[in-house]
Amino acid sequence: MPDAGQMSLHPARQTVERVEKPAPRVAQACEHPEGAGEPDEFPIYVHESALAQIVAQDGEGGLLVGYPYAGYVEVQGFLPAHLPFSAETWTDAAEAMRAWPGKAIVGWARVRAGHGVRLDDPDIVLHSSLFSLPWQVAFVVDPASRKFGFFQWSENRVRPCGFAIVTT
Repeated sequence: MPDAGQMSLHPARQTVERVEKPAPRVAQACEHPEGAGEPDEFPIYVHESALAQIVAQDGEGGLLVGYPYAGYVEVQGFLPAHLPFSAETWTDAAEAMRAWPGKAIVGWARVRAGHGVRLDDPDIVLHSSLFSLPWQVAFVVDPASRKFGFFQWSENRVRPCGFAIVTT
């Protein structure tokens, strides 16, 4: 896994300056449906509006927009995209990110009915190759069970974790 300062032209691997900002006010703390496991390395705060957009969409998934502040990750928006990600995905994402000045792609989301809230082997390969920075996260939604949860890097593995919903 590359360190957080590694430079890349890939939109999901942009270099960002880690800035201090007080954590947002939490409206609701959520555990991962499968159990959070280890303590969260970078706590995840997701805006209600972003969460609603991800859960309501009927596509395959997309990209999570926000910022990796010093000590936590904030998910503020969502860019729907087809999976697996292609060169067109990254071109579209670069264009869409113009509406999010100063923000970064902090992870990705997968929507899969009836598969549970888990990452399977191809998902882990995708996360490891495209979202390998310590603050980059994955979000899985299973609309059939009406469950969802985050995953993040911990001890060089992608693990389930809790998150907090914040109002916007």
